[in-house]
Amino acid sequence: MMFPFLRAIADARAPIRARWIGLFLLVYGALWLLVHGGTVLVPPMDNIEQLIWVRKLEWGYYKHPPLTTVLLWPLVQLFGLHGWVTYVLGATLTLGALGLLWWLLRRMHDSRFATIALLAMLCITNIGGRLHFYNHNTTLLLFTVLSAVAAWLALEQRRWTWWALLGLSLGAGALAKYQIGLSVAALLLVWWRARGWKDPVQLGGLFLAGVISMLVFAPHAWWQWQHGTDTIDYAMSTSVAAGEAGLDGVGGSLLWLVEQLLTRGILSGLLLGLGVWLWRRRRPSGASPSAVGVVSTQAKTPVSPAFFLLAWGGLPLLLMLLMGLLFGSVLQRHWGVAYLPACMAGAMLLARRIDWPAVLARPVLCIFIVLQALLMLQVVLTSSYGLSGFRNRAWRNFDAARVAAAMAPQVHKALDGTVRVLIGPSKETGAISLNLPERPLVLLSNNYRWSPWVPQDLVARCGAVKIEVEYRNAVPLPPVPPSAVGGRVENLGGGITAVQWTVQMPQPGQPPCPAL
Repeated sequence: MMFPFLRAIADARAPIRARWIGLFLLVYGALWLLVHGGTVLVPPMDNIEQLIWVRKLEWGYYKHPPLTTVLLWPLVQLFGLHGWVTYVLGATLTLGALGLLWWLLRRMHDSRFATIALLAMLCITNIGGRLHFYNHNTTLLLFTVLSAVAAWLALEQRRWTWWALLGLSLGAGALAKYQIGLSVAALLLVWWRARGWKDPVQLGGLFLAGVISMLVFAPHAWWQWQHGTDTIDYAMSTSVAAGEAGLDGVGGSLLWLVEQLLTRGILSGLLLGLGVWLWRRRRPSGASPSAVGVVSTQAKTPVSPAFFLLAWGGLPLLLMLLMGLLFGSVLQRHWGVAYLPACMAGAMLLARRIDWPAVLARPVLCIFIVLQALLMLQVVLTSSYGLSGFRNRAWRNFDAARVAAAMAPQVHKALDGTVRVLIGPSKETGAISLNLPERPLVLLSNNYRWSPWVPQDLVARCGAVKIEVEYRNAVPLPPVPPSAVGGRVENLGGGITAVQWTVQMPQPGQPPCPAL
């Protein structure tokens, strides 16, 4: 093979070192970002949302806690408001989390088991196919894994330091997404199984982690107290209160579980299945399990690695399923991504008759490369640059640059050369803003409560451009009035029939528009 790190991974005679895994993940991430960066016309919706919010740091936003936006802020200060900044950050956090999970699996079992588990995780369709996404699920994955590492080391080494770091990780995870509470439930299950109440260190450590996590979360809780419950209301309205109990809710919840375990993990299952099949065909009869690359843990833990991983990854999935079955909650398709990697590794450890260190070999790595190449080909073919018969109406094919190019001369002339504010729906308006040279602020649906980055007198002083979107199979928009300054662009892709804009002029008698 042409790359030394690929030879190291495929070589069954030596343990796999962390630096080779780091290089492997770096190349994997670079290739996928090249594919995504070269095929998307606009960043993912969630990336755009972050690029809108990052214009002003707050302790909370109307939909989510603040940490995801805070992590993006320094990169925007260095490189500006660009989609590629969010791609790199999203990929770094996702692959960093999986690399850290590889380290934990190596500590639990051995480096070769950890590596075949990593290859399987990278075949989860949401990993490579959405590696350029940057949203609250991206940061949730990172802090879910960080919390798992801290919890395992706290149980293994019985040190207060790890319990304190666990509290920091859980608190930071809550500042990323409230869903980290499911990891708290997993921690309590593991602690109970380990009989933590019988050990003063484990009992005090759990209390310490709880106190620290609440202190970390406290500023956002105070923000909620001051600004109302928008964030909690959004979380409830899009999950618990979004559906109905009954047979429809049960069916939807079961379909969600099938999608998480099968659709998301179908290529992972194919990789592992072919790997085991090849191993069994080539294994000499009566061969004993291999001990190649084994790295034993430094201290005996009160719970098995399989139980820990299944609790950390599987219990949250089970709790979400129960939430759907009992309350009729609408379970979002992406909710399981933060927990599937650990759940998959735990399930592999349950297969005790399989000698996982012996399974990983050159053919399995080749299978992985072929599967990733097919995924990349699918992304290219369904993009706006793909063959006409394969292109889809996905959001990434929305031609926001054409809208910006069409409206720019007119709106710049009307507003003295600079557009300061765009008013309209989040994703389309944000995408158009990224394609205008001045990167105007986005006033979300003309709602100042949702848009604290827009001063309430700015539109009156500087004017604005109102954006309206006509979706496929929706009611057509009324035409722009002849007396208004505006226009329309049609056939934009991404399921969008047309975009209209109307210039809202500054109000007379207002102070001058502030300079950029």
